[in-house]
Amino acid sequence: MSVYELAIINCNISTYLLPSLLGISVIIFLVGLFIKGKLSKYLIGIGLLSFIIIVFLLFGKSSEHCYPSKIAERHTKTSVHRIQESLMMYSVDHDGIFPDDISEISDEYLEQWPENAFTGELIKNIEFGSDPSQGDFTYLPVYSDNEITRFFLLAYGFDDEHNPGMDINNDGTGDNVILIISSEDEIDEELLQDLLI
Repeated sequence: MSVYELAIINCNISTYLLPSLLGISVIIFLVGLFIKGKLSKYLIGIGLLSFIIIVFLLFGKSSEHCYPSKIAERHTKTSVHRIQESLMMYSVDHDGIFPDDISEISDEYLEQWPENAFTGELIKNIEFGSDPSQGDFTYLPVYSDNEITRFFLLAYGFDDEHNPGMDINNDGTGDNVILIISSEDEIDEELLQDLLI
């Protein structure tokens, strides 16, 4: 099950189930008030305790809990940062050179490929301009004298017409990109544009 699907379930629980349970705990408490005997004390205690726990659960949720796409996008960004860290470790061991094939960082530098937060499958390196899959990424190597000395990583977010992501190729439409990472400290936008042409 993907991060996105789990976030939807979490949202449904806090939106529908917890308020229902809150109502039941109030009913249990009220029933305890109107009956006599030992059972009354138990019902009041159970009702009050369950009410406190459910209120805590309801208000303890982050404001983002019912935005599954935002949770999945945050997971995607974290995954692509892990790939960046693995590429940097590879570079240290290879005299500042980065791999031509991103899969070269597998095993030694990246023990396990991260999951795509939207699909639950492994995150994939896709070609920029192809129909980007939400939760995947693009590795753009930069060659200098037939060696890769720099790179860019692009992370793709939720495919949504209302939030189309950054327009990184300046064609007037969003490219579903939510994160741009460079091997350098700053993003060289001109170089990035040249790679995308």
